[in-house]
Amino acid sequence: MKIRHWFNILVFTILGSLLIPAQADTDSDYQDALTLYRQGQLRESLTALDRILQSNPEFVAAYYSRCVVNYDLGALRDALNDCTQAQMRAPDHSQAWYMRGLIRSQNFGDNQGSLADFSRAIDIDPDYGAAYLKRGNARNRLGDLAGSIEDYSQAIRIDQNDADAFFNRGVALFNSGDLAQAKSDLKRAEALYQRQGNDEGKERASNALTIIHQSNH
Repeated sequence: MKIRHWFNILVFTILGSLLIPAQADTDSDYQDALTLYRQGQLRESLTALDRILQSNPEFVAAYYSRCVVNYDLGALRDALNDCTQAQMRAPDHSQAWYMRGLIRSQNFGDNQGSLADFSRAIDIDPDYGAAYLKRGNARNRLGDLAGSIEDYSQAIRIDQNDADAFFNRGVALFNSGDLAQAKSDLKRAEALYQRQGNDEGKERASNALTIIHQSNH
């Protein structure tokens, strides 16, 4: 017995309140755009970034920032294009590769494309835990359970308190037949979610543990 529809059970964190990283650039208009974003004024931030890029079309940080804003606004193709523009100008921008992989995977179902993007982000930054987690999800959806388990393990190596990585690895281990280790991971995830005040995550882990228990009877 497998955990049914495991690809829906796995944790896919929405970017939501991701802070656009501050840049060394001192341009006041750009800093104003970042402030608007942090204040939740997304459309105003987008307008400011549009204006900046009209006057400086090579401003890499502004492309990446606009990618994040467009993502939060649901303008996914615009976000995808902005991430690509950032990558073209700064091939080692690991966050731009990560963001494009996230969009391609979660919103366009392009698992192969997202796998390549997450891999590029990891090549640039070998300690990019979130990229390992998301690449594990992409591999999982492609049926590569062993590869996904390896990626979740890397995410855990980087952050021992990554409840999502423990949960996702537990689900993948269960579906690969390793019930004992799956149970251990899911218990760890449940405890971490509880400690972090994530009631939804705790319930999800508890439900997965119930499925494991039932599968043994």
